[in-house]
Amino acid sequence: MRQSVIGVGVGVAGVLVAGVFGTGAAAASPPYYGMTYAKAVGIMQSKGQTPAIATVIGSQLPTDDCVVTNAYKSFTLDSSGRTAHRGTWMLDLNCNRAVAQAGKPGNSVMTPEGQKAKAIDIKSTSISDDFAKATKNGKAPWCEANARRCQQICDSSGMCSDDLVKYLASL
Repeated sequence: MRQSVIGVGVGVAGVLVAGVFGTGAAAASPPYYGMTYAKAVGIMQSKGQTPAIATVIGSQLPTDDCVVTNAYKSFTLDSSGRTAHRGTWMLDLNCNRAVAQAGKPGNSVMTPEGQKAKAIDIKSTSISDDFAKATKNGKAPWCEANARRCQQICDSSGMCSDDLVKYLASL
């Protein structure tokens, strides 16, 4: 009897410690989190994995431009109790715009996510404008000396001009 009381006491203490300090699993971001669907699919396929869309929120963006908000391995079992879809990843997608616009849902610019997205949008517009002015005047655009950074901004926003995207691809 004394051992079972001690065992219950240790179990309760363990639950309390886990409640106070957490288990640690919730702190990590899932793989592919924050990537576009197209980028996540490319990485998965290069690893021999199979992507599958589990849920979609919103409809403002093409599927390839949607953002992965969660990813997990499929846990479906076949009739013999074995994993049925080995290597399949389920993806939850957010297809709303990065920043809300009139009549179009997305993040508020008052949230950290919205502020970050708005800053990237402003940068992409700025470098696109710089590229147009520089090429018109026969000068080197800012992106010539900062190609990697320009590419990151264009990839993040998806809002750079087609001419700038082609230019970056040629570098």
